Amino acid sequence: MHDSLRYLLTEVWTQDIQDAYLQGDIINADTLRARLYHKLHNLGELEVWLRPRMVFQQPAGPVADQLMVFELQQWLVAHPPDVLITRGQAVAAVLDVNFSPDDYPDFRRSARKLSFAARLRGSTGLYLALEPGTGQPDQRYLFMLDPDMLCVYAVIARHSSLGLDPAAFTQTLPESVFPGSFLHLTGSIRPENITFGHFYQ
Repeated sequence: MHDSLRYLLTEVWTQDIQDAYLQGDIINADTLRARLYHKLHNLGELEVWLRPRMVFQQPAGPVADQLMVFELQQWLVAHPPDVLITRGQAVAAVLDVNFSPDDYPDFRRSARKLSFAARLRGSTGLYLALEPGTGQPDQRYLFMLDPDMLCVYAVIARHSSLGLDPAAFTQTLPESVFPGSFLHLTGSIRPENITFGHFYQ
């Protein structure tokens, strides 16, 4: 499943997002997220959730595992990812976005978000929909973190930023290893050469 989504995200990034940036239409992280939402929402039965409220299913299983899952969930509740993409009732991708074309962003929090989300794949779910009458999570709609969930770091930064280096990103934390499920979308900015690309692991 994540191969087709990886291709779609890469195409949107290297074409639509790059063009919008070069035309001066992307001026901050909010407009970058908005562009991604506009291009992806309801495309191929995808739903896009911007900075969603993270209300997790209660962990189950052995007590030690429950504690680990609960700690990961609570950290993500306080530091939600920028974008979730669902297909049906599955969370197909989680994205964190960094927009620093004139700077060298600290990517460690993004690495932590994605690595924690990756560790929850296949074992937990989220209540993303809200009940209109109460504003509370709708318990009827549980979105499970797919075992093949794609973890995506999308960054626009100065050309020599470590945040553009996939090896530096994935090695930031011992647990931040995403075999077969990590997509790094990059925008390398310098006056004479602006390059949008990707790396997949």
